[in-house]
Amino acid sequence: MAKVEPSRDELLRGRGPRLIAALSVAIVAAAFAVGASSGIVALLDTTPEQPNVPLITYRTASPSP
Repeated sequence: MAKVEPSRDELLRGRGPRLIAALSVAIVAAAFAVGASSGIVALLDTTPEQPNVPLITYRTASPSP
């Protein structure tokens, strides 16, 4: 007796809703990642520039004759 392989339609039957759910989750996760990264970049752009003032200054010695 030969073993009959199931057809492609029989293999995919019942898996459609799960596949759609998995694709939906992947799309939503990708959109969330893009939104989060855009928000982080926007927050970093709004930080004020730090003043470029040295904390320590050294007196320059006057040249000896």
